[in-house]
Amino acid sequence: MNSRFTHSSGLDISLEDIYVPLNLKILDNETKTEKRTNIEDLTSALDIDGILYNIVGGESSGKTALCKYLFKRYFNQDLFPVLLSGSDINSNIRLDNIIRVVNDKIGKQYSSISISATLEKSNNNRFILIIDDFQKSAKGNDKYWKLLVSNIESLFSNIIIVGDVSLPNDELSAYPPFENFEKFHILEFGADLRNKLVEKWYAIGIDTSIESRNEMRKKIDYATRYIKTILGKNFIPAVPIYILGILQSLESVKQSSENYSLHGFYYEHLINDALFHAVDNQKNIGFYRKFLTKLCYGFFYENRKSVSIDEFDEFHTKYCEEHDVYNIGKTEVKSTLKKSKLLLFDPEVTFGHKYVYYFFVAKYIADNLDKEDIQEIVKKLCKRIFKNEFANIIMFITHLSKSPMIINELINNANDIFREYEPNKLEDEIEDINKLIQDIPQKIITDIDVDKERDDQLKLEAELEEKQKEFDEDNTNYTYFSLDDDVAGIDLLAKMNLALKSIDLLGQLGIKYWGELESGDKFEIVSAAYKLGLRTLSFNLGFLLENKDEIIEHIKKIIIDKYIKDKSEEWDPALNKDKVAISTSNFIISWSYLLSIAIIRRISFSVGDENLKPTFDKILDANPYNSYKLINASIELNYPNIPYDILKQYSTEMKDNRMCHMILRDLVIYHMYRFDVDYTTRAKINSLNLGLTMDKQRYIQGSSQIKR
Repeated sequence: MNSRFTHSSGLDISLEDIYVPLNLKILDNETKTEKRTNIEDLTSALDIDGILYNIVGGESSGKTALCKYLFKRYFNQDLFPVLLSGSDINSNIRLDNIIRVVNDKIGKQYSSISISATLEKSNNNRFILIIDDFQKSAKGNDKYWKLLVSNIESLFSNIIIVGDVSLPNDELSAYPPFENFEKFHILEFGADLRNKLVEKWYAIGIDTSIESRNEMRKKIDYATRYIKTILGKNFIPAVPIYILGILQSLESVKQSSENYSLHGFYYEHLINDALFHAVDNQKNIGFYRKFLTKLCYGFFYENRKSVSIDEFDEFHTKYCEEHDVYNIGKTEVKSTLKKSKLLLFDPEVTFGHKYVYYFFVAKYIADNLDKEDIQEIVKKLCKRIFKNEFANIIMFITHLSKSPMIINELINNANDIFREYEPNKLEDEIEDINKLIQDIPQKIITDIDVDKERDDQLKLEAELEEKQKEFDEDNTNYTYFSLDDDVAGIDLLAKMNLALKSIDLLGQLGIKYWGELESGDKFEIVSAAYKLGLRTLSFNLGFLLENKDEIIEHIKKIIIDKYIKDKSEEWDPALNKDKVAISTSNFIISWSYLLSIAIIRRISFSVGDENLKPTFDKILDANPYNSYKLINASIELNYPNIPYDILKQYSTEMKDNRMCHMILRDLVIYHMYRFDVDYTTRAKINSLNLGLTMDKQRYIQGSSQIKR
């Protein structure tokens, strides 16, 4: 594999080792519907009438790797794929030249096949022409693409044309070349494909007789969590080249610093690599880093998303005057930064990727934290992290600095959110809810295919990520909220968002700097995350219980209206009184349960890391309440080994608290759908009186080996 990636095993990496078939969006201009498919499903067989596919993708989306994958896939199906680049077809687009180019490729890719044989009717349907970088064909002159494609169609039944997003859309093009083609767009990697790529990466060079499946899952979970943090909300594209780079950074022993987290180093590596390949004189890289730092901070300070070319030139002049730079002119700077793709000039100046903006704004702030005006900006940012931009800047600052000032500000602000509520202990506070729970239904656990369950969960997560992207694009709330706008008037949704993002940021701080922070600092950070989450729970449960009567009446009305609408017979309130009462009680119970387990799991996923176990133990010793115990259990159950002794203790202590008992039971079930559990452990779980029954089944051993 011709790549810049090296694996810790020292083995050479082939495309087959790490390739994950891409997901594609089906582009249908007629129905305007959005459907998806996977390239593996799309290419499982050839249509009897042939296939005509036009596949486009963004930069570094994996187009060339896709073409190589398709070549090998069709070859293994006993077909005759031929792969060429658009640049192989120059301005001569006549039939005889196309045949000459294809024959030349056949000669290089096969030993004894010629195009004359493939064009015979008996063989033509087994021949697939794959063209990569089609936008380079006819020397990039799109006026000739329609005729070129028409000529290719006259020769071959099966054609796959791959190119970048500059390929014309038939609706908008004066010369639509792909009228007869099915059209697809390469999607970024969702949670499911990221997981598959990580699994393939870690499978290289391992001894399958030693590495257990559960240990592999643990390793994969850690890496995918780290990757998700680095990718952020579209900081960088979720495409293979970046994901592999992140994996490689995880394995590198050279990535260390007294000031930067590994996250900060990865972003800095991307920037340095881009500048290294764009700057002619390497001595000038320092100039470009400082130039970008001040430029990006200027964008932030003036609340700008872009500037005109003239404004950019003015900034360059001012910068050079302030720094006595005379030998790097405007034209050179624009050319270099355009080549680096850190900035775009089309037609206004914007950022190539979001991480460029966030990194340099954060770097400016981190480098100037000793100044009072910058400290004031940090305080304002921390109070306004319900706005995505501000939350991302703070997160990047924590990547680049572990300054006590930032840590204290995040803790103080977290302690201020829902401060009128006490952290919910899930004890006396939920007495009214426990009274509504008549009994805890028994749950029967049958055969569990853990790999399938994890795959299904990852597919669901990928779908939710896409919906979240759509929501973020459509949601304009607080887009124009500035650092000086009053936070007192924010709505409930923003306040909830503020709480959840604060929990996440505190968790990331503790996890990133677990080996550098003093024990007391770690206690304060993690404890603040726990308490904020549990105060948020108190607010939500309090609202539910305080308005219980009104909610019950509203639910009753809905049930009655629905019954009358759906049923032809007369509704008798007296006869159906019990049904309504049960339904309304179940609603209160369900919402209370869902709120509780959701916040407990959110806290545990945000702070959960084995390196912080001593901190968790200290927090639990200081707060021996049900809610803290359930957070502890949730953290422990995120890893392969079942903490039997802890579960035994908690199940005994919570036996009379039905809500907590249900939560503990379902945390165990969640674990069993993520990790193999052996027969002995299942039998132990069965004895805990959690309301779980292990059905007679073929138990999967926890030491089952990895399949390659």
